[in-house]
Amino acid sequence: MCDVVENVTDTAHEMLQNRLITFIHNMGGSIRRDMVSKVTHLIANTCGGERYQYAVTFRVPVMSETWVYAMWEKRNEKALSAVSEEMVCITAMNCMSFVH
Repeated sequence: MCDVVENVTDTAHEMLQNRLITFIHNMGGSIRRDMVSKVTHLIANTCGGERYQYAVTFRVPVMSETWVYAMWEKRNEKALSAVSEEMVCITAMNCMSFVH
């Protein structure tokens, strides 16, 4: 997670958000309050809002909080990368289910 810069949406509950941020920091990642060009992933609970639209427009992967928890569980596996295809495919936000 060292090369990962996340942005966590405000929709997450504050206590849960603090836990996610702690996990991310402990794995070497960083958090940005605003969606800027350094952000590599957006962690979101829903598919919508300004940050989500920015992520879609600029092809920033939108991940569920499950991604952070999955990485935390596997944090001692040296060969695993947070941005590996395996981890992204398993935990990417599937917003197509919200499109009608």
